[in-house]
Amino acid sequence: MISSQSELYKTLIRFQNEGQIGVILHDEIQDEGDNSTGVGGLSRSEAYKNAFGIMFPSLSGKFREPSFLNSHADTGHIHRRRSKTIQKAIDYINIIFIKYNLAGDYYKVKAQKVLHEEISSGSI
Repeated sequence: MISSQSELYKTLIRFQNEGQIGVILHDEIQDEGDNSTGVGGLSRSEAYKNAFGIMFPSLSGKFREPSFLNSHADTGHIHRRRSKTIQKAIDYINIIFIKYNLAGDYYKVKAQKVLHEEISSGSI
C-alpha cells in the first residue's frame, strides 16, 4: 500500500534493478475501485494522515466511503467484501504461485492443478 512515488518504492525498484530483490507485487493484486492505493504516502506524516483518512473517510476529504473499518459483507470496504470471495483467493493464487512462481515450481504445479479442479467441478 505504498505510493509508487515514495522514496521507499523507488529504493525497492533500484534494489530490484540491481538484482538484490526479486518480484515486487504492487498493483497486481489491487481491486478495481480500491481507495487504499498509495496509503503509505510520501512521508511518515502523510502515511498517518492517510491511515486515519481511510478509517474515517468523511473527515479526510481524500478518501471515500465505506470506511476501511467497515467489515459488512455487502456494504463494507472493498478489501473486506473481496476478501470473502473465492475469486480473490483465485487472484492471489494466480499472481503469487502461477504468474510470478514465488513459491517454486512444485507449488506452481499444485496451484495449477487445484485451480483446474475447481474450474472443472464448477466451483468457480
